[in-house]
Amino acid sequence: MKGLPPSRWSGSDGRYPDSCCIQELFERQASRNPEAIAIESSDRSLSYGELDRKAGALAERLKKAGLGPEFRAGILADRTPELFVAILAVLKAGGCYLCLDPCYPQERLLQIWEDLRARVLIVSDAYKDRLPSFGAELVPLEKTLVELADGGTSAAGPSGSGFPDHLAYIIFTSGSTGRPKGILLQHRGLCNLVHVSNQLLGLGPGDRLLQFAALSFDVFVWETFMALSSGATLVLPGSVDRFLAAMLEQVLRQRRITVALLPPSLMTLMSPESLTDLRAVISVGERLPNEVVRRWAKGRRLINGYGPAEATITVSFFETQPEGEYAVQGPPIGKPIQNVRLYLLGSDRQPVPVGEPGEVFIGGIQTARGYLNRPELDQERFLADPFIGRSGARMYRTGDLARWRTDGHIEFLGRQDSQVKLRGIRIELGEIEAVLRSHPFVGEAVALIRQERPGRAQLVAFFSPSQENPPSRRDLRRHMEQSLPSYMVPEDYVMVRELPRTPNGKLDRDALLKENIHG
Repeated sequence: MKGLPPSRWSGSDGRYPDSCCIQELFERQASRNPEAIAIESSDRSLSYGELDRKAGALAERLKKAGLGPEFRAGILADRTPELFVAILAVLKAGGCYLCLDPCYPQERLLQIWEDLRARVLIVSDAYKDRLPSFGAELVPLEKTLVELADGGTSAAGPSGSGFPDHLAYIIFTSGSTGRPKGILLQHRGLCNLVHVSNQLLGLGPGDRLLQFAALSFDVFVWETFMALSSGATLVLPGSVDRFLAAMLEQVLRQRRITVALLPPSLMTLMSPESLTDLRAVISVGERLPNEVVRRWAKGRRLINGYGPAEATITVSFFETQPEGEYAVQGPPIGKPIQNVRLYLLGSDRQPVPVGEPGEVFIGGIQTARGYLNRPELDQERFLADPFIGRSGARMYRTGDLARWRTDGHIEFLGRQDSQVKLRGIRIELGEIEAVLRSHPFVGEAVALIRQERPGRAQLVAFFSPSQENPPSRRDLRRHMEQSLPSYMVPEDYVMVRELPRTPNGKLDRDALLKENIHG
């Protein structure tokens, strides 16, 4: 048996902007170069100075509504420059924000909004009647910005509200119980991540970073503040289907994107040769195949990133090469970034030897405060960190499996549960199954990922009917669309009279994917 990994492999400390909040990194750039373009959409743009002034004015309005440190604000708006004004305004006022995706079905939006218990709801005029107030003060976004501009209100400059350990943002992710769960993230962890990312990429003025991720996902936060903390331009893609490879490729080329964060499943379907401006890509959300490395790492930097939302998005990096020793199994997920600790532990919660599988636990300053209103889940997932020797230190139990390589890099092996990633988006299959079982004519149900061909995976639902007349595919899809966002709605529905079982009575998921079952 190989020996235990050296303790230094788990992580190390490093300098970062530890005395400020994330919006202050933006304010520094606005002060240095106020004329530089901060946000660019397909038809207009905002300079750093303009964005700072508009956000500062709105922040003063939000403070009057009672927003301050540790208070929560919801933002219901489309991906426009005004959305980023609202985000920065909440942070300048000292509050923490949650982006509510207008594309979500009404039932899911209501669940999230009710759980949030926010002090303020900043809402675009187009969605002013979409949600009840639940006690929050409603602030119409576009109308308020016009009023502030007409009144000559200006509040550019330092915000002076909040501390690094205060909450910065909340992300809701898929929940195995059938209800999404909110994750509480602090300024300190986000400041560390963007500092490390910007140094790694050499990001700065002149760079054009694509805002690709949906606004309700954690990578959206990373993209936004990587750009705005470095002086780069954040480029909004416009009203295109971001998951159509041809459209995305066109956006990257025509908008002269230099840096992007992309899921490998889309990269598989694209031609990187024509993307001459694109100098760096971070692969996020999915396992990075070596075939993608060979094509994309030529002529640019391709970095494999790993991390869950509960640890402030990303905790390790590995810079790939088009040719090398990882030609068979694909690249590892690398080593922990500064101020993050990665532990691979066995069932006894002790470090596993080099080469042996272990569950990934994450400690350090990027670990989330916990879940919103879910103390029982906090106790299950956020545990005391016994390895760092610091009072109150905690680590997050990921459910991921990995192993140490002899070179100190970590190789990702998979999941211990039914959580999956589809096009870089984290999905709990249990939530899909819970919604499917809520249909009155469905008995048992299971959701799986089916790989149709390279780069083409789809969600498939298998179910047994509870009555003689089974529901149609159309009925089931309509039922699912009422509760789940589009990326969680299965593309196919397969009826089986009885779900297959293993000899010990467990569901045989592999059997469901055999051709004779779903063909």
